[in-house]
Amino acid sequence: MGDPKKTRKKYTTPAHMWQGTRIEDEYKLKKEFGLKNNTEIWRAEAFVRNARDQVRKLIGKSDEKAENQKKLLLGRLTRLGIISKDSTMSDILAINVRNVLDRRLQTILNAKGIAKSSKEARQMIVHGQVKYKGRKHTLPGSMVSVADEATISYTGPSRTVRPPRKKETSPSIEAKVEEGATQGSEDGAKKEEPKAEEKKEESKPEEKKEANAKSPTPNASDKEEKK
Repeated sequence: MGDPKKTRKKYTTPAHMWQGTRIEDEYKLKKEFGLKNNTEIWRAEAFVRNARDQVRKLIGKSDEKAENQKKLLLGRLTRLGIISKDSTMSDILAINVRNVLDRRLQTILNAKGIAKSSKEARQMIVHGQVKYKGRKHTLPGSMVSVADEATISYTGPSRTVRPPRKKETSPSIEAKVEEGATQGSEDGAKKEEPKAEEKKEESKPEEKKEANAKSPTPNASDKEEKK
C-alpha cells in the first residue's frame, strides 16, 4: 500500500518525449485552457485511461458486483458532467482529454464569464479570490461537479476600470518650474544679443571693401595735368 503520508504520482509520462505531433497537440491544449505545464494534460489523460480500463473490465461481466461497479462509474462521470445522464458504458470509451479539461475549476470560471481569459481565471484562483462550496479554493485543476457549479463566486477586489491618477504638484514646485522657464528664455535672449553684434562687426569690413572697389581709380592723364 505504501506510506499514506506520501502522495503517489497520478500520471505517467509519455514513452517518447520528443514526438512532434504530440508536442504540437499539447501546446494547443495549454494555450486553449491556460495550463501551466504538460503535467496537467497528462493527469487528464490518466483520468481518461483509467475510466476506459474500468469499462473494458466490466463491460463483459454481468454479475451483481460488476453491475454495482458500472453504476458507480456511470454515476461518478455523470456527476462531474463528463457524460450525460442517458450515457452507457460504451459512451465512456468515446471521452477524450478535452471533456476532462472542460470540467476544471479554471475552465468553468472562464466559461461563466467571471474571468476574461483562462490565464486570468487561473490567477484569480491562485490568489485566493474565488470561492467554491462556500470556501476559498486555490487549486485551478479541481474537478467541479454539475451540482456545485452554482457555488462558484468571485470574492476579490472590485474589477471596475478606474481612470488613471493625475500627478499632483505643489504650488512651490509649480513656481520653481515657471521661474526656470523664464530664466531659460532670458538666458536665450542674452545669448542671441552678442551673436547679433558679432554679425554686425563682421559685416563692416565687408562694406569697406565694397566701397573701395566701387570708388574710381585716378587715370594717368589726370596725374600729368596735376604736374
